[in-house]
Amino acid sequence: MKKFALLLTITLALGIVPMAFCANLWYDNFDDNTMDAAYVTPDGGNGVGPPQWVEEDGVMKQIEPKPGDPTYCAIDLGTNIDFCGQLAKIRFDEWEDHDRSRAGVGFWLDPADRYQGYTTLIHNSLTVGNYHFLNDARAWGADIIDFDAGGVGSWFWMRSEIDASAGTMIGKVWTGNLSDEPADWMMETDYTTYGDLREPTTLVGLNGGAGTADGFSKVSFDEWYVYDAGGPVISDISAVGSEGKITSTWGELKR
Repeated sequence: MKKFALLLTITLALGIVPMAFCANLWYDNFDDNTMDAAYVTPDGGNGVGPPQWVEEDGVMKQIEPKPGDPTYCAIDLGTNIDFCGQLAKIRFDEWEDHDRSRAGVGFWLDPADRYQGYTTLIHNSLTVGNYHFLNDARAWGADIIDFDAGGVGSWFWMRSEIDASAGTMIGKVWTGNLSDEPADWMMETDYTTYGDLREPTTLVGLNGGAGTADGFSKVSFDEWYVYDAGGPVISDISAVGSEGKITSTWGELKR
């Protein structure tokens, strides 16, 4: 496990501009099988059971099939981030085609609004009509993109960025290795036009489902990067600390 949020907080407290230095704001490969005490896992309150986040087998899992909405494993970056990106490896462990079956990454989560925010998701299907932007509980984006996630048990990647100065959220998804990332973004959303406007907050997170009475999914996450405009920095993870990990082996990805 490797983390950078504490260093970011110290840097900001000293009045140092962090953009070049703090390209990776947070990174966790979940290899220590111990959930970090900094993670926030609120209960959306309308599921069959509360969310159940567990870190085991070198991944972070949400194992309640109907955990309610929203369901996030969030990290507090300590300061509002006008520009923020996330990169994560995702695998659905159980799935039923349904709008409530979903997972992805979320930005600017608001504790005053049940930790809802802006998110990009796979939902409805693992093959078609499934990659989508959502202003949680307010409005879906207009564009929905077909993506073949490879089925239950297959890993895929999701990368998303939000930019307050541009009013946009962009994203892409792909299967295979990290090196197979498409050059172009697949989705660009003017988030200001979908539902009430959300302001930047200190919280971002992994979206682990939304099943209530209907639909269900379970999901695992790996290789989670949260980064600013200088990142993600993949080749120099040593900058965020290693806790005994050999940084050159980070790319030997779980399959």
